[in-house]
Amino acid sequence: MPHWRVWIDILLNTKPTLAQEKTNSTTRGAAVQYAAAGFVSTAVIIGQALMLPPEASRLDVWNQIIGLEGTALMTALAVGAFLFSFLGTFLANSITYAFAKLLGGSGDYATHMYLSSLYAVPVSVLAGIAILTVPIFGLAGFILQAYLSALALEETHGFGLLQVGFDWLLSGALLLAIGTALLAGIAAAVDIQDKAQASPESTNKTPAVTVEPTPAIQRVTGTTSDCSDVQNRICPDACAAGADYDCCELKGYRWIAGQGCYQ
Repeated sequence: MPHWRVWIDILLNTKPTLAQEKTNSTTRGAAVQYAAAGFVSTAVIIGQALMLPPEASRLDVWNQIIGLEGTALMTALAVGAFLFSFLGTFLANSITYAFAKLLGGSGDYATHMYLSSLYAVPVSVLAGIAILTVPIFGLAGFILQAYLSALALEETHGFGLLQVGFDWLLSGALLLAIGTALLAGIAAAVDIQDKAQASPESTNKTPAVTVEPTPAIQRVTGTTSDCSDVQNRICPDACAAGADYDCCELKGYRWIAGQGCYQ
């Protein structure tokens, strides 16, 4: 049965479709479905970013976070959104499978993943349309996914409503803990980066020590009236380096007005 037909049947005739597709369960088939849903989610996220007015654009925020702009920024967002959706869905369903087994579930991993993937694309499409048109209707997508997930758990593991509720509760708590830890780590990394950028560059440097120049030996062999503190390209024979500007410069020293000649 083509996937597009399964996507329609899973919405209109859920229980018989789950029972029929149970024999076709493979992890590879689940991966294909989750990948398709990831592309839909990516399109929705990019669409949201492009539809916002310039003054409220999320692209500016992402530009500040990852330091990219233009086509490079859009490409990075698309790849990141796809990987987050694909890997996140796989992780979430793997966690629900683990707790399902702890609660006495009879289904195998391939069946659990495959039946849970059958509604990923249609729900993503419907939720995406709602979010891009009337955002508050996106909640309907969440409710629809919860309903289909309950039926998939029932078909896969033979669960009743109580077991489904416990599975969701335990899985939700673990996913919340993982998400909180990730957000805390990101926040800490951003805070460290902000503090590093706010600190003056000299914070970790040894303060510079000002060393007064050592005066050259000043020796006047003639009368100082012939010596000059002004550069005049004349170095009288009677003046030593320490007594005349030009004599000092000729020696390769440095003349400081009012102080004399310094090495």
